[in-house]
Amino acid sequence: MKRDWDLVRQMLLALEEKQDAAYGLHALPGVSNETLAYHAQLLLDGGLIWGNVQQTHQGEPYHVSMCPLNLGRTRAISAHA
Repeated sequence: MKRDWDLVRQMLLALEEKQDAAYGLHALPGVSNETLAYHAQLLLDGGLIWGNVQQTHQGEPYHVSMCPLNLGRTRAISAHA
């Protein structure tokens, strides 16, 4: 799959808008789950966001969950405290 930097930007902006939301970003209108998962994994691998991409046994993405890195760290620390 080809990297779509406009989509990456859209994802990061959407996450920034949801910083105070109880839940992070799970979908974007007009973006397939496969495309969102691919780009979310790039951001996760780069350490730019916190979250996960869940896959079926065949390796197909079925659920994407992500939130801004600063919010993710706060949640992780709270969960372990």
